[in-house]
Amino acid sequence: MRNDKAVRYAMIVVVLSFGLIVGCQHSVWKAEPTAMPESATPSVLSVPDELFDKITLHLMFDAEKATIREEDYVKLNEVIDLIETYENAAVVIEGHTDNIGSKTFNHTLSHKRADAVKNYIVVHSAIAESRIKTIGYGESRPITLNETEADRLLNRRVEILIIPK
Repeated sequence: MRNDKAVRYAMIVVVLSFGLIVGCQHSVWKAEPTAMPESATPSVLSVPDELFDKITLHLMFDAEKATIREEDYVKLNEVIDLIETYENAAVVIEGHTDNIGSKTFNHTLSHKRADAVKNYIVVHSAIAESRIKTIGYGESRPITLNETEADRLLNRRVEILIIPK
């Protein structure tokens, strides 16, 4: 049984496209669930029983690239601030892609994008690299169908799990 005061849950959904923020939600103590698109299918995530926070970032990487755009720095700095509030927690950064491209390419690309976010966090914070692990899932864990560009945009994401040690 979870102690509501001990377990925090927050979700930041940030969709950045040419500097335009389409959606953003964050609450340190509790976040209201966001509505998923009608075409959405639940993703099968293996989330630990105890999870402090889960942050979902929809960053606009250039096609076939893993370079973080300057306009995404502000939101990544906000994520750093949140991670730093959990001094002893482990951090897992999961990279995801849409279904455009081969499965092998998408798997590699998702891992490179997760690594890019990890590197940004390590360089711009006091968070130890040893606390952060990365995983690339490619297109294997969509949060919605890949039928439209809007759906594909939702699937191109990085999820950050903050887990008690």
